[in-house]
Amino acid sequence: MSTKRDKGLGFQRWIQKWLEERGWIVHNETPSAKPIYTKKGMVWVSRKTDIFNCVDLIAKKDYRTLWIQATLDSSIGRKVEKLKNIPWAPGDEVFIFQKINRTEIVVKRYSPFRQVAEEVGRIRNRVFYPKEGRFEL
Repeated sequence: MSTKRDKGLGFQRWIQKWLEERGWIVHNETPSAKPIYTKKGMVWVSRKTDIFNCVDLIAKKDYRTLWIQATLDSSIGRKVEKLKNIPWAPGDEVFIFQKINRTEIVVKRYSPFRQVAEEVGRIRNRVFYPKEGRFEL
């Protein structure tokens, strides 16, 4: 039985592979653990590893950089609130990949200046369908 954390990490790996198939170089920030020594012995404790406490993956291709938050949550309100705390530069492209069901992912672009996330497309069966017809990942 998978935990929420395992499912989330699996989703991050799926996004990484999907982007790499499209020519992106991707860094996936995965959890690490460190040993804590107690009177009862050693215990492994996992550390939070989100970049800036809100980004899971960074992708580079040509002169573009994507900052990506991957989520299985049905609501992205908490994710957007965390993104608001970062001083994003004008050229930064910040996205939220939100898994809706087994075959569909909503891709939203976060606008640092308007502080909202708007849908730019959907991924269905590994194919990206842009909402505007001209947006590329």
